[in-house]
Amino acid sequence: MTSLQTTESGRFTHVRPELPLLEENLAPLGAELDACLASGRLRVVLDLGAVQFIDSRGLELLLDAARRFRAAGGRLKLANPNPLCSEILSATRLDAEIEVFYDLNQAGRSFR
Repeated sequence: MTSLQTTESGRFTHVRPELPLLEENLAPLGAELDACLASGRLRVVLDLGAVQFIDSRGLELLLDAARRFRAAGGRLKLANPNPLCSEILSATRLDAEIEVFYDLNQAGRSFR
């Protein structure tokens, strides 16, 4: 099993990690987000549907990436968090920094 899937859907790039966002699992996601920025793919939806948990390093990666996308004129958005991940995003107030959607299509349509 790969730890990450990336697809282009016209309006945005869909990135789907397959593992918890724990420090030991973050390198492929960080590299993929860097590649998106480097290639000008600035509309990214990070699909958390398969992510069971997010630790503090994962939260740092998300916050840093969101800020870097904004600085480049783009956006990083989150979709499909499970109840635990949603609670983590809310408790840490990361959901105030990064838009969170509960439907991938809704996240994609939010890019204007």
